[in-house]
Amino acid sequence: MKSARRNRNSKQRQAIADLLSSGMLSHPTADEVFAALRASDVKMSLGTVYRNLAALSGRGEIVRLSGAEDSDRFDCDTRAHAHFKCSHCSKIYDLPLSTFGLKKLEQNGFKVQSANVIVCGVCPNCAKKFNTDTTKLTTGETK
Repeated sequence: MKSARRNRNSKQRQAIADLLSSGMLSHPTADEVFAALRASDVKMSLGTVYRNLAALSGRGEIVRLSGAEDSDRFDCDTRAHAHFKCSHCSKIYDLPLSTFGLKKLEQNGFKVQSANVIVCGVCPNCAKKFNTDTTKLTTGETK
């Protein structure tokens, strides 16, 4: 009975799923989801947000991105794809997995079951904004 209750779709869970699929937030943290829900007058605790994000990712409805930074981020796009994280502005961009040669692996007999790729660097916007060498942005050095 407890597992049936855990798999039930609650109003809170649905509000979180709707927010993530709306496109308002790109790869948000739990804190960002919480703040956006509060701003739209949805009342729930931060703990409820964390529990429901865990439930949604456990059910495969969203993807948890761990390792991109201190806080996990969440993605409603469950199709196979990679991510690029800007080390300056922290924005996360979607990348096609074909960039990383998965087809070549499969052509050579590997059976890929999942992939979690996060590439880190400086995005074009930050590179332009600071009009400097991208390697200097990541080390904190300036021209």
